Amino acid sequence: MPEHSDNERTINPDSEIFTLSMGGSRVISFYDLYSKKKILDHVCQHNQLYKMSRQSQNFSSHRIDKTGDVNTAERYSLTFRCIDQRYRRSTIILGDSNSSRYRFGVGEGTFGRGLPGKRQETMLIEHINPADCMSYNNVVIQCGINNITSSRALINGPRDVRVLFDQFKKKIDWIMSVNPKANVFIVPLLPTRSVTFNKAVRVFNSLIQDHIIDLHYCCTLIDVSELAHSDGSLRPQCQKVDWDNIHINIKTIRKVAVSIRDSIYLKYNSGRKSRSNVNSGVSSARSRVSSAVSRDR
Repeated sequence: MPEHSDNERTINPDSEIFTLSMGGSRVISFYDLYSKKKILDHVCQHNQLYKMSRQSQNFSSHRIDKTGDVNTAERYSLTFRCIDQRYRRSTIILGDSNSSRYRFGVGEGTFGRGLPGKRQETMLIEHINPADCMSYNNVVIQCGINNITSSRALINGPRDVRVLFDQFKKKIDWIMSVNPKANVFIVPLLPTRSVTFNKAVRVFNSLIQDHIIDLHYCCTLIDVSELAHSDGSLRPQCQKVDWDNIHINIKTIRKVAVSIRDSIYLKYNSGRKSRSNVNSGVSSARSRVSSAVSRDR
């Protein structure tokens, strides 16, 4: 069996892969996908079942070498994988409290059957764990505002925002290194009701555009511009309650969720086209997205 990884995009990202070995025994060797160093050898005996996580396939490979002995008993293997074309759009959302109402699944108020995935609570940039993203085809990041608004935050000017952004970018780079095939979607920091916070938000979002989106086509910025006034402040109709500076109301949360969903479908439908082709076809592609989402429901 030649060296390979079971990392097909149609496999459930949270599933396990089972293989039943029958017949003659063989040695299966596991290797680090990046260093090419052998991790371990495992002897597969008759009627033995072994399992691998889908996540492990992003950093390991396996193979069975020829024995060279013509008298060796034949071996057969049955491999079981959880496969569905929907998993080409498998999505993980690393999100703060403004994403807490996002729901995967089927029915009203969810992303729909055609967009399987999960939300991982990620309140601060330092909580982003790239390992959580390894087996997903789409990674959505919606966090960072708490790093600016927290009472422990030390954001006193653009220089401090740049330090925070560098931390954010390292996380993005790390995600792309452990899952290079993933599409990364970044929700910019949402506007707030605070003039002070919004100054930092604008600087941070500008850095995202200049140093991530413009350099990596696999990264997409979610459009949330309709949430803000021209001065960058959160529109009254998007606010939650009078005393809350940073949280958006449920109606606005749904708008952001729809923008995320539509961006993923747009990326999925347009494939790996050039930027110019994607931009020129946005209008027609969005109409296809809407119909596709309706059918998936």
